[in-house]
Amino acid sequence: MSNNFALLTDYLATVNILIVDDNMVARNRLIKVFVEMGAKRANIESVGNMHDAKFMIHDKKPKLVLADYKFRNGSGFELFNYYRKQTEDTEALLILVTSNISQSAVAKAAEEDVDAYILKPYTANSLKENLLKSFMAKMHPSDYAKKILEGKEVLFEKQQLDEAEVLFREALELHPKPSLARFYIAQVEHLRKEMKRAEEEYNEGLSINKIHYKCQIGLYELFMEQEKYVSAYGVVKNIIKYFPANPQRLQEVIRLAIQTENFKDIEYFYDVFKEFDERDELMTNYICAGLYVLAKYYRREEVEEEAIKTLHAISISCGTLTKYFKSVMGLLIDMGHHQEARKVMNRYSKEETKNYKIAKFLAMSFEYDAQTKITEGLALYHSGVKDPVCMQITLQALHGSGDRERYNYYLDEASFHWPERFSSVHGLLAA
Repeated sequence: MSNNFALLTDYLATVNILIVDDNMVARNRLIKVFVEMGAKRANIESVGNMHDAKFMIHDKKPKLVLADYKFRNGSGFELFNYYRKQTEDTEALLILVTSNISQSAVAKAAEEDVDAYILKPYTANSLKENLLKSFMAKMHPSDYAKKILEGKEVLFEKQQLDEAEVLFREALELHPKPSLARFYIAQVEHLRKEMKRAEEEYNEGLSINKIHYKCQIGLYELFMEQEKYVSAYGVVKNIIKYFPANPQRLQEVIRLAIQTENFKDIEYFYDVFKEFDERDELMTNYICAGLYVLAKYYRREEVEEEAIKTLHAISISCGTLTKYFKSVMGLLIDMGHHQEARKVMNRYSKEETKNYKIAKFLAMSFEYDAQTKITEGLALYHSGVKDPVCMQITLQALHGSGDRERYNYYLDEASFHWPERFSSVHGLLAA
């Protein structure tokens, strides 16, 4: 054991190390342990967020990365995926720090993406022992790992499918739970276009470990390729449930939830979205679109309380995407909830954008008398701000005022711009 520790000490003295944790105390503690084990302080970088971690990967090219399961703007799992794509360094040691058994199960299921995991709370001695174990496994891989690596080289570099399958099937006998070998056999079948066999092999891998990351991703991609969207949704929803979500994956699952009419699931994905420290415009656009579809679903099902709650969630989360404010206002007015619309209006920035003007008219229209509705509504229309809900309110006011000439004129205008909506409105207003 002492000889192995000496090897580890020599290794640590020569490599750059990256520690990623949003807790500064935890980072400093890890730095102290690494220095005690022989690492050079000048070779250790510690950061607390995904942006800085990615920068350090490019700048310092660390050979050992120890990252917390969750940290600001990301996760260790996501960072390791990024590391492997950017460096293709198969010798690097990537260790995930987990805080509970559930996270540890995820780490185990992420074969090849996570080299090892350390469970909190840990002592300096337990950290050293875990690190040594991970180091030795990396330096001296098992017969199973070597057979998998041999098969991958034959499959991806030499493109020899039959020979690769033989190696992966030999690997099956070298491990009690060979989910990874099943994954690569499925990859062979996928490349052969034997979709049914590939699906069976992925499921064999999942029968061994129900949340095996690569098998789930392989099965998801297989179903998407075959346009089996309901099946694909079931798989990707499971991935989101067990593995730290990233914006790209969340966008995919929201789109599939809508496509497969699993509208209520969007509430769960909204909770996932709220956990992101940083939310870019594209991700915000996806979640707000999903919530708007959910609100319309609740309205159709006559669950108005849930519809209103969902619309408020959009107005809170959509930030500068004023098109969603307008949509929320329009639906609330259409449902007859003017007071709720006014609450939403109070969340607006007072920018004089087109969407702001529409939203303001919608929120204020229930307080306007008929003449003010006509004046404000037509002013909007003639300024180039055209909206069907605003026009409907204006037309109803015109009809009620008895101004048939202007009513008929603007009804023709509305029918030209929005024929589907106003073909039925004519009968309603003329009654």
